[in-house]
Amino acid sequence: MTIALIVEDGSGTVVDANSYVSQADADAYWADRANAAWAAAIPDAKAAALIQATQYLDARYTFKGQPLLDTQPLAWPRQAQTYSAPAMIGYQTAVYAGSASDAALFAWPVKRLIQACCEAALRALSGSLYTDESSAIVTSEKVDVIAVTYADRARNGGQVRLAIVDDLLKPLLSGGRYNVTLVRA
Repeated sequence: MTIALIVEDGSGTVVDANSYVSQADADAYWADRANAAWAAAIPDAKAAALIQATQYLDARYTFKGQPLLDTQPLAWPRQAQTYSAPAMIGYQTAVYAGSASDAALFAWPVKRLIQACCEAALRALSGSLYTDESSAIVTSEKVDVIAVTYADRARNGGQVRLAIVDDLLKPLLSGGRYNVTLVRA
């Protein structure tokens, strides 16, 4: 079976796009890092891992801006989002259209997004990026005089934290802070 890896080209018009990264680009990324696990994987496993990584990034993170098109299948490409605040007495409408640094973040290809996708794909090769958990988590157990306390796995929603992915995506994530200028009328 051959897995169809359909790579987003930055236009938002690739109807069935399911990956941010081509297999060749991921191979080059991991070759630069001398990663034997990626190099040893078969092409279908790499394609599946890249698709899973893309799905993980889109589902797990809230990115700045808004999708370039309403019809695109993936969260990227994106554009700066425009916010309009209602007019207040004595002030004109405040508008936030993104800063110049935001515009640079959205220029395709987004290096940090591609690197994060490659990092998540490597982890997807060896297992699931999501962990299904039971609602009954044992945090303490006592048998006779022996007591054991287990760490609470509910932290981070029970999911493994991919620190490198978090760090790579940090500048691309929506943080809730916007520079809004109010102009007195």
